[in-house]
Amino acid sequence: KATSISVMGQVTILNPKLDPAATYTVTDLLAQAGKPLLPAAFQKTGLEITAMTKALADKMKQEKAAAEAQKAAAKPGEAGQALGQAFGKVFESMFSGFFSMGENDLLFVIKDPQRQIAALQVVDAQGAVIKTGGGRSMSQDEANGTTRYSMSFAAPLPANAQLKIYFLTPKSA
Repeated sequence: KATSISVMGQVTILNPKLDPAATYTVTDLLAQAGKPLLPAAFQKTGLEITAMTKALADKMKQEKAAAEAQKAAAKPGEAGQALGQAFGKVFESMFSGFFSMGENDLLFVIKDPQRQIAALQVVDAQGAVIKTGGGRSMSQDEANGTTRYSMSFAAPLPANAQLKIYFLTPKSA
C-alpha cells in the first residue's frame, strides 16, 4: 500500500557567493573569546556575537557565584540569608546547563533581533572547515533576547581558528 504526504512551506537557499556582504570572517577566534566579535557597523542593527571557551565560561561561573555569595552574606537577618540562598539556587539551575561544556567546546551567545544570521562555521587559517565532534545545541533566552549556540569539537581548535558568519541578504538568499 502506497502512502503520499503533502508538505507545504518555504525553503531559503543561501548562496553567499552572490553577495560579498553575506559573509564575515572573524580571525583569531580564540584570542577574541569573551569580547564582541563584530565591528560597530553590525551593532547598529542590534546584532551581537560573543564566543566563550570552557575556561572562560568556568571563570565567569565562578565570578558570578562569588558575587552572589557576597550579596547573600551582606544581607542582614535570616530572611536575607534565605532569600540569598534561594536566589543562589535559581542562579545555579539557570546557568548550570549554560556552562556545561566540554574541553574543546565553543559557546556562542548571539543577539540577532532581525534574524540576519544564517549559519556559523569554524574554519582553519586556510579556510577549511573544522569538523565538529557531533555535538551541537541551541537554546533561546527570551528574557535577554539571546540565542546560545554551542559547538563541540573532537580536538582542541588551532590557535588561528576563524569564525565564518553567513548572513541572509537580499542578494544571497
